[in-house]
Amino acid sequence: MFKLFKKDDSAFKNQVELVIKIFSLLPVKFINIKQQLSEGILTGFKKESSNYTKFSLRTDVLNKYEDKKGDCFEIKGIKVFDKNLQDFTEINLEVAYGIFIGYSSPGVREINPDIDKIDARNFWVKSFENNEFKNLKNILSEEELQMINPNDVYELELDGQTYYHLKDIEDGDFIGIDKTKRIFKITHDPYTIIEIKEKLVDIM
Repeated sequence: MFKLFKKDDSAFKNQVELVIKIFSLLPVKFINIKQQLSEGILTGFKKESSNYTKFSLRTDVLNKYEDKKGDCFEIKGIKVFDKNLQDFTEINLEVAYGIFIGYSSPGVREINPDIDKIDARNFWVKSFENNEFKNLKNILSEEELQMINPNDVYELELDGQTYYHLKDIEDGDFIGIDKTKRIFKITHDPYTIIEIKEKLVDIM
C-alpha cells in the first residue's frame, strides 16, 4: 500500500511461483492460503530487510480470507535449492490472521530458487504474539487498550515515520497512532496523514 511495493513483472512472477509451489507441498490444513494464492491475492513485493520479502495484497481477496481472530505464525524448516549457492537454504513463511504476507531467507540476502527442488518434509510451525500490540501497552491506558482489537494492530512506516494501525475505516483508510500517542486518520486516495485532536476512547 501507499506506493511501498514494486512490481517488476519477471521478478514478481518468480516470487509468486516460488510461494505457490511451496504451499502446494504443504498439508491440507493450509488450504485457505493455497486458495487465496490461486485467486491472485499477491500484487507486488518489497524487500523489507536484507533477507525478508513482504507482499502487497489484493483487498477483495484479503477481505475474503482474513480471520480477525486467527493466529500469527511462521512456517519453518522448508528447504529450497539456491542456484547461486548450489545448495539448499531455508525459507520461513509468515502468516498473519489467515493471510500469507511474506517470507524470510535467513541464509541468503536474495534467493535464486530452483522451484523443482523444494523439501518441505520437515516443516514446523512457530506461533508468535502480536509484538506491535505489546508495544502499545507501554503508551495506552487499560481503558484504551480494551477498545482495541489486538488482531487489528500492526506497525508500518510512512514517510519515514512509524505508525500503528488501529482500525480500518473504509476503502483502505484507517485510524493510526504514533509512539508519542498522537492519533491520525490515514487515507489511501488521496494519500494523506491528518492528526486527529480527539481522545482515543472517543474515536474508537
